[in-house]
Amino acid sequence: MLFLIIFLTDGYTRGNSTPPRPLVGEGAGGEGYDMNTTRKTQIARQFRKSPTKSEEMVWKALRNRSFMGLKFRRQYVIEGYILDFYCSDLNLAIEIDGGIHQEQEKDDKRREEIIGQFGIVFYRIPSACIEQNILGILSELASFISVHCPLARDHRERERG
Repeated sequence: MLFLIIFLTDGYTRGNSTPPRPLVGEGAGGEGYDMNTTRKTQIARQFRKSPTKSEEMVWKALRNRSFMGLKFRRQYVIEGYILDFYCSDLNLAIEIDGGIHQEQEKDDKRREEIIGQFGIVFYRIPSACIEQNILGILSELASFISVHCPLARDHRERERG
């Protein structure tokens, strides 16, 4: 199980007596901690530079509108949270759950509730499933989109033109 801890040193190295708050989790963006948007964007950029094997596999399938003609962004910051993948055409967030997510299930639910208030729908994928059957996962994702994303119909109609 991969467990990643990143310490924020802003202010701490300049004599601040309060230790930095850790960002915990594979793919976690430090949710729940007060950070400015610039810092979140820097963290998201770092995550894009060093993706997990599962993230890399999914990104290869989604990038350049190669999946259903949809534009996806990876490690995208929304409302102070970093999403693994996000499609603004559908208001769809795709989250890859590595081993750490079993330990932070409560935090993930809270995060989904907060972001869900903005009409964003979540699709969660266990990383082990991606590595075993990426084609099956993509097929399930396409089915999920057709059922759970009301904006998918509008997108298909625009594509047909």
